[in-house]
Amino acid sequence: MAKAKQRVTVDGGQPALRQPLPGLAALRDRLPAAGAAQAATSSPAAERAAAPPGAALYARAARVVVRRERKGHGGKTMTRLEGLSGGARELDAALRDVKRALGCGATLEGSDVLVQGDQCERLRAFLEARGVRKIVVGN
Repeated sequence: MAKAKQRVTVDGGQPALRQPLPGLAALRDRLPAAGAAQAATSSPAAERAAAPPGAALYARAARVVVRRERKGHGGKTMTRLEGLSGGARELDAALRDVKRALGCGATLEGSDVLVQGDQCERLRAFLEARGVRKIVVGN
């Protein structure tokens, strides 16, 4: 049988527990209200600055090709996303975005994004939600 733990009461006659950060309540009271913080950042310039680096990448793409392929991947099915043009930082952000949204592995090969598995329909829905104007689904 385990030993009984000694209890310390906070408001009783025994010594109270130490408060490691007693000044946080006063700092919290000095913060602006949530509505005021949103109003300050609702300008178009602030929205462009707050947008992730790869967000404009999808809007710039005139035509994106989504293609399923197996050759050269050890018999495994891969989905290739072609037509994104941007810098290395934008392509990395797009890659991270695809991986998080689809919940699968992906990698960059040049300017193409290779997604593991047959993800054509899910990738098409993802691109439509991001504002790509023309999506061509190949084999």
